Amino acid sequence: MIPRHIFREYDIRGLHATELSDETGEAIGRAFGTVVRREGGRRVALGRDVRPSSERLGAAVERGFAAA
Repeated sequence: MIPRHIFREYDIRGLHATELSDETGEAIGRAFGTVVRREGGRRVALGRDVRPSSERLGAAVERGFAAA
């Protein structure tokens, strides 16, 4: 289950590996990708910071986008 408090007005924030696990990232990417496709979109931009966990989490979100 994805904790609701990680969703902010302009971003998603949480503790890496617990609140923001690979599974959470993939689920968020899949959900967002589904909405984008439903609305006729074809591209999204994914931003991340320089923390080591960002690469892992970004890859999980990308897998979710691809699965949508």
